[in-house]
Amino acid sequence: MARTRALITGANVCINARINARRTPVSPSPQPAILSAMKAILIQPPFTQLNTPYPAIHYLEAFLRARGDSAHAFDHSIMLYRRIFSRDGMTKVFSDARAAMRMDRRACGHPDGRTNKRTDEHIDKHIDMHIDGPIDEATRLQIERYFSYERLYIEWIDGLVDFLGGRDPGMAHRLASAVELPRGARAEAFLAARDGRISPDEAKALATQILDDLGDFIAYALDPSFGTVRYAERIASSRASFGEVLRLLDSSWLVREFYGPMLEEFWSTRAAEAESRNEPIDYILVTIPFPGCLVGALACARAARKCWGGRGDPYRRRPRIIFGGGYVSTELRGLCDVAIFDFCDYLSFDAGYGSLSSIFDREERRLRDDGLAIGKRDGRDESAGHDRSPEAKPENSA
Repeated sequence: MARTRALITGANVCINARINARRTPVSPSPQPAILSAMKAILIQPPFTQLNTPYPAIHYLEAFLRARGDSAHAFDHSIMLYRRIFSRDGMTKVFSDARAAMRMDRRACGHPDGRTNKRTDEHIDKHIDMHIDGPIDEATRLQIERYFSYERLYIEWIDGLVDFLGGRDPGMAHRLASAVELPRGARAEAFLAARDGRISPDEAKALATQILDDLGDFIAYALDPSFGTVRYAERIASSRASFGEVLRLLDSSWLVREFYGPMLEEFWSTRAAEAESRNEPIDYILVTIPFPGCLVGALACARAARKCWGGRGDPYRRRPRIIFGGGYVSTELRGLCDVAIFDFCDYLSFDAGYGSLSSIFDREERRLRDDGLAIGKRDGRDESAGHDRSPEAKPENSA
């Protein structure tokens, strides 16, 4: 069902884009010459669906390649998920959670809350609890339950992820006949409803419950904004001001411990590739289809700007960063806080193809187009294609 919904959404994006791309320009413009090929990196930030890549960036990748441009799409949602939900990732998650519990015990007046051999200095440097006040007793019991299954979670995690990714169908029979399984609250309820036994046909459902349990564990112990298919969705929804979102970006355990290091590696690799091939990256296109992708998009853009911050002219300008997608077209349309432009150069509204073409025209030739894009120039906000004369009446000015 999730795959079907995603494909339908992607198809609608394409249809709307084709309709808007054929709009008549606001005012007549001379026919442009053939634009030179440019290079773009397309990013789906975390988190979206995990059963299949979210299609929007792949539609745009095909569109750009059809224009003769170089375009490469990367699904950071799936990449980050695999980094966290792996043997190494889970080892770190349990280690950080154990250290965080120790800190919480000290906050509650327990001077000897030691549960592992990490030094106080290491804990203070790397662990920052994002829970309002000490953990309550019910939450503590849940966390301790997950700790009791730590060995099993780490043993099973790689196989479960491969199984759900379609790479190990034999796991269905191993799950159905397993004597020892990690039993968080969700998996326990699932098995209890089936008298403790499942058929191979039910193995994917059980595997999903086990991974959702681990997502709950991360939210309980380390990062309350964490979800396996969204991140900080509540905070990102319907926000005209980005103050709270920016505070979360700076304090996020997920960004600091997992996504941040991944981004540093990713952008360093892209920059090195561009330099070695003498093919500078012109655009970074980041799609934000849902509120739960906003923090990831901001982290991605900030890391990209940091990577290119010291690169000046022999290497052309830094890449222009464009945010688009459903969240941008809805929640950011009535933008009140321009702090978003500390992370991107343009917001691409509505039609993916037509809006991007407008931005490319502005960047390459300063031509007038449909006015579907808002960007920042010389410290002020501008719309590509809108008449900026004093007597021009802005749209939607009722």
